[in-house]
Amino acid sequence: MFLNSENPDKAFQKINLLHMASLIIQIVLIVIVHFMIENKESFQISDQQTIIYTQYIFLLIAMATIPLSEYSIKQKLKKILQMPDKTERFELYLTVLIMKLALIEFINIAAIVVYFLSGHKTFLYISVILALFFLMSRPGKDKIMNDLNM
Repeated sequence: MFLNSENPDKAFQKINLLHMASLIIQIVLIVIVHFMIENKESFQISDQQTIIYTQYIFLLIAMATIPLSEYSIKQKLKKILQMPDKTERFELYLTVLIMKLALIEFINIAAIVVYFLSGHKTFLYISVILALFFLMSRPGKDKIMNDLNM
């Protein structure tokens, strides 16, 4: 995937570029939807009961996503560390990392869509928190090398 024809530094640059592009997309989407709602250009759900239930569901999902993604990567890391080939370990680690980031991004975009539909600021706050967690999950070279004992 990343190491077959390139050096590890280029692989780190690519994964960081992918992370930054995903983060920028999330932030731009949050800003656009927020301004649309402030200008009353959204399809707002008026049923308060639906909004309340959806809030609780998204709060639970968002609160579960963070620890589950961390737990998942730690479990996979135990298996990855048993692999003898460093290239294979690195590629599998990056695959797991991309899956973790994709999960966070998916939940965040879903929260933005519900914010767009409901206009309720709770979903905006959930989205901002998930975007911050996504930012803090940036795959640094030192962290990856440390995780893989390389």
